[in-house]
Amino acid sequence: LAGRINGSATIENITNQAQLVIINPADNGNCYAGMIGFIANNITATINIVDCVNTGKIDGQTNGTKLGGFIGSIIWYTSGKLTLNITNCDNAGQVTGKSYVGGVIGSVEGEATLGLIKCTFINCDNTANITATTTYAGGIIGEVGTTTAVTLSNNTHYTGNVVAGSVTATSEYGVASTYAGKIIGQMPT
Repeated sequence: LAGRINGSATIENITNQAQLVIINPADNGNCYAGMIGFIANNITATINIVDCVNTGKIDGQTNGTKLGGFIGSIIWYTSGKLTLNITNCDNAGQVTGKSYVGGVIGSVEGEATLGLIKCTFINCDNTANITATTTYAGGIIGEVGTTTAVTLSNNTHYTGNVVAGSVTATSEYGVASTYAGKIIGQMPT
């Protein structure tokens, strides 16, 4: 749908069924997803993703990082704030890669200021398997940086298998070493 979004946007009633296979990504090649590869800027913005579905497989091969069913990576800089609302969205497309792999978002991070990014998930499901060959795999988000606030509410859940390296997730949030979590792979403490 979009390689990159740099400001406010609304994405509504979209279904992606296309399979995305990253052929020979550069080492740590990143930011691939069923809807948006990369979201980045330094302004104040709101992005709404509503009533969308991804059933396409996202395959990052052995080097692909920051992969998600909807968004590959979000990076927001200190002079702005991002509000991301994901409502009534479902991912059924398997997501695989090296690291930072999530059913909805691969990686979310900001710079310096706590609360720079606010992500809210309402009535979202991921039923696909999520696999990172090394670290940071989550059923909803692979990795959450220290400047991100995440709210999961109203029936947001995950029912597939999450694997990071050789570890299968057994709890909602990942623990040190491989960070495999049924909901979030790595979340700041």
